[in-house]
Amino acid sequence: MVLNVVTKDAEQFTDLEAGVFGDLVVPSVDWSVGFLTKEIEAWSLVSKVTSGNRLAGFAYGSLERIGGTPVVLFGLVSTAGSPEPASVLNVLADEYLTRARISFPDEDVLIAARCTQRSHLQIFAGLSDVCPVGGGRIGGEERAWGSRLAKRFQAAEFDRKSMIMACHDDSSRFDSADTGPGSLRSTADFSSQPFTQMKPNDHLIVWGWAPADYLNSYQPDVAV
Repeated sequence: MVLNVVTKDAEQFTDLEAGVFGDLVVPSVDWSVGFLTKEIEAWSLVSKVTSGNRLAGFAYGSLERIGGTPVVLFGLVSTAGSPEPASVLNVLADEYLTRARISFPDEDVLIAARCTQRSHLQIFAGLSDVCPVGGGRIGGEERAWGSRLAKRFQAAEFDRKSMIMACHDDSSRFDSADTGPGSLRSTADFSSQPFTQMKPNDHLIVWGWAPADYLNSYQPDVAV
């Protein structure tokens, strides 16, 4: 399956596109046109993944600096339109890593998302010091980053020990029941344990580092 991704400024996002995106998501996810339109206000980029003429997935996100550190944030992700959701996640991850390489040359970049199950860790395959699922010690610096990200993600509640946050509403920010088939990148080194502590509608804040030399392998095919 050949997948293509197009990313544009969130300011160009329309209600018509919100309707198309809303038709894609699984019935158990309450992403109305109103929700999708409101949620985009928090992000600067919107990406659409297609397979031929069919919508396969989408993401809201941003490239920004938090405390001077370059950060890539996945704000809302759906892979529900593809029989190979793992491949959609691969394409989205590569898209934002490529953009990070262009926007933050010669810098280490932090990549972060709100996840609801282990399969979502596909985004972080290949990154360094993935927290809190990479097996490393969670110390003061990690908790400080968790708090910064929880603030940026507008958490209603946040536990600095578990990195689990609750949103102000009952909506998930990740619409992917399972990564399913596709070119799954290894997540063998990632722990499932943090997810076992989560209640319905909880999200685990996960982040990892893309060092500058790692990002150098992401060369854009065309100017973006």
